[in-house]
Amino acid sequence: MNPVTGRISSQPATARSKKKGVRGPWLRSHSMHNQLTRSAATLIAVGLGISLTGCFGKSIEGTYLGSAGNTVLLLKSGGKCGYSEDYKEEEGVQIEVQEGCQWSSSDKNFTLVRSSESRALTGSINDDGTISIPDQTKWHGEIYTKKK
Repeated sequence: MNPVTGRISSQPATARSKKKGVRGPWLRSHSMHNQLTRSAATLIAVGLGISLTGCFGKSIEGTYLGSAGNTVLLLKSGGKCGYSEDYKEEEGVQIEVQEGCQWSSSDKNFTLVRSSESRALTGSINDDGTISIPDQTKWHGEIYTKKK
């Protein structure tokens, strides 16, 4: 019943509220819920886009020349690799995947195992795309730059 006119309305309260432009608390919460849902969906989409860019972004596979001047590192898909200390610039890069040579990376961390007899060497992938493997037991530290 309308307290002003004394008439009884056959319309439900929500229809009367919408008709007269009155927004009850139930409509405000529903509107806020929709807004939060849209905001959450947008954040999820942006996050997914960023993560996919990271997954399918720049690959570190390729041929790298060491800072010592005579070393070369070949990184292939599936963790296969090759390593040589006999690189001569005038002869070019002549290196192939070697049995037992493996590499892996996670975020900015890099691991190299040159052969089944050698221990794992750990290093990092730098922001500029170089790979740094610092001094370790039976290893002189080097920075590897990707050959273009």
